[in-house]
Amino acid sequence: MVDILSGDNIIYPTSVQLQTIPKLMRGHNVLCAAETGTGKTLTYLLPVIHRLKGELDADEFRDAAPRTGCVVLVPSRELAEQVKYVAKAFCDPLGMTVKVVGGGKGVGNIMLAFAGGPPDILVATPGALLKALRRRCVAMDELSFFVVDEADTLFDPSFAGMLGDILAQTHVASKPSETQGPGRRAQLMVVGATFPGGVGDVLAQVTDLGSVVTVTSKMLHFLMPHVKQTFLKVRGEDKLPELRQALETAERGGSAVLVFCNRASTVNWLGYMLEDLGVAHARIQGEMPAAVRAGVFRSFQKGLVNVLLCSDVASRGLDTCRARLVVNYDFPESQADYIHRAGRVGRAGGEVGGAVLSFVTHPWDVELVQAIETAARRRSSLPSMESAIRRSAPQEGADGSS
Repeated sequence: MVDILSGDNIIYPTSVQLQTIPKLMRGHNVLCAAETGTGKTLTYLLPVIHRLKGELDADEFRDAAPRTGCVVLVPSRELAEQVKYVAKAFCDPLGMTVKVVGGGKGVGNIMLAFAGGPPDILVATPGALLKALRRRCVAMDELSFFVVDEADTLFDPSFAGMLGDILAQTHVASKPSETQGPGRRAQLMVVGATFPGGVGDVLAQVTDLGSVVTVTSKMLHFLMPHVKQTFLKVRGEDKLPELRQALETAERGGSAVLVFCNRASTVNWLGYMLEDLGVAHARIQGEMPAAVRAGVFRSFQKGLVNVLLCSDVASRGLDTCRARLVVNYDFPESQADYIHRAGRVGRAGGEVGGAVLSFVTHPWDVELVQAIETAARRRSSLPSMESAIRRSAPQEGADGSS
């Protein structure tokens, strides 16, 4: 493999990387299901960059017209910028280009991303990618790779229609031999920490589902044992005082905190309350312009603010290595949401450990709380999180057996 790891303090691959990268290098379509914070972004980027660099240098492609070799589809502009940042760190020294087209940008800005020619790797959100496709800025039938990142969100009904339109324009390989040579088809990589049951049905429309290798981590759907889970039963009027106390404790320890609410309106209201209390914070929620969200999140990453109030737009895939505490001001509405929120702490490359504090207020939360609390206590996987794709595609475990 091209020496693209030197100088980046990457010494040992994670278990997920050990399992998945060899399958991708052999040309397999892969569905990678692994808990948050296990290095899934590098799991797909390293084989992608290695293959694309090889194609750029190969005699058989030397006279070919410039093209985009890989599209990485993500659900939010924040995640798109994050993936671009990671990819550029490896691509820039190799003379390869990475561009982003994301939500909140007009057609002019989207076309501007292609003004200097097609990037080698394009990171895009679904709506922006469809706009680029309509204007023939990128050709999905010429790709070497198509990556669907944070798949559980992108296969959700809110994105599923757009994802279907994009997949319909992508020539996905059905076997490894089809990923090689000038007439190659796209190798598919689907990545997520949880998977809805309909993933298999969608993928079956574009490729032979039997050819998709499924890699699942041993800790998939488990709560991380090094992250402390606390459930606090409180009345609604007591949530704000309890939050203030938790933030004061975190401040004394110098810890960064993510506070999750279920609604954008709650994020805004809670922000006003903390302002009155003199608590410095920032806010991020889905009704804010994408560019504003991106700027707010960068300020949190840089340590300019230590308390971030957010909706679930911040729970999927974002690099929150600074965070040591997650507070569920509103208890999440599903086990999947809880896993993603809890996964913002105790991540690979971050501080060791972390904690999740959840306020339990409503009677309808109790059943979900009991299931999560039992799983945390027994160190078992969360119930009701199995996906149909795990039953319909060939499996490969840590030992490489299938």
